Amino acid sequence: MGYQAAYFIAYFVGVIFSYWFNSTIVFRISLSWKGFFFYPIVYVVQYVASALLLGGLVEIADISMVLAPLVVTVVMVPLTYVMSQIVLSRASRTND
Repeated sequence: MGYQAAYFIAYFVGVIFSYWFNSTIVFRISLSWKGFFFYPIVYVVQYVASALLLGGLVEIADISMVLAPLVVTVVMVPLTYVMSQIVLSRASRTND
């Protein structure tokens, strides 16, 4: 298996695990098909925001390429938490 295919499978399984973990353990929300299908939006938004922030820090703010990803991580972890909570709670509310 090629590395791109392996990465895709690992990423896909990681999103599924994250949906389960965040729903059942972190937010204690019932699993639903609606939540399952909307949850990957969190990762699309996270990736785009991270890429833009990283580019801005390196290209505009002139922060080193070594330090910038750390800054991005510090900013994105709470943002991803909030986005996950919003998506999962809305999917759970409309599921009742």
